[in-house]
Amino acid sequence: MEQRNWKSLFKDELERISAPHEWDFILDNTLQKQLAWLVYIPCTFGRFHCSSCNRLWHSARVHLLFLMMLDKVRRCGTVKMRIFKQKCRRCTSADMEEPEISQENIRIVIGNLVNRIQSKIYLKNNWNQDRKPLVIDNFIEGPHNKEHCEACQANVCPISMLNMDRSIPGNSIGLYLILPAVFFIICFIIHFITNI
Repeated sequence: MEQRNWKSLFKDELERISAPHEWDFILDNTLQKQLAWLVYIPCTFGRFHCSSCNRLWHSARVHLLFLMMLDKVRRCGTVKMRIFKQKCRRCTSADMEEPEISQENIRIVIGNLVNRIQSKIYLKNNWNQDRKPLVIDNFIEGPHNKEHCEACQANVCPISMLNMDRSIPGNSIGLYLILPAVFFIICFIIHFITNI
């Protein structure tokens, strides 16, 4: 995966929006989530090639991890990126393979990343401007397989995290997601009753 291509498109998008700060773009193949950094985990479409058996496969679940931070003292921002790999399903001792992502899907991912920077850092309301990746091939193999997904192994894959939530007895992550809505409804009812 050519870092220069990602950096160049990122720089072009920042110029397009007239970003008020300079931004660094760093590709890091060992990147993990870090405290104090804003996190963005998109999926895109990509193609993989097994270096052992030469098998090709397509995936709509090529996960990327972006960490973003603006240093207000230095007046510059940093984006760190990791592209997660996948293993071949046929080979028993397969290596993790890097995906091939089309130029157009790289543009879409970078555009959506810059939307996040605009909304989270520059407080511009533009969430509805995100674009979906282009699916190059309609033949995508089977369900998501966490044993072959590097993002699952790094606890970054949203599908893996949802499955983990369902499989752990007594896990209350789902409860934390629903409690604010229940609290809001109860407050609304109390407010409504007291104002009658």
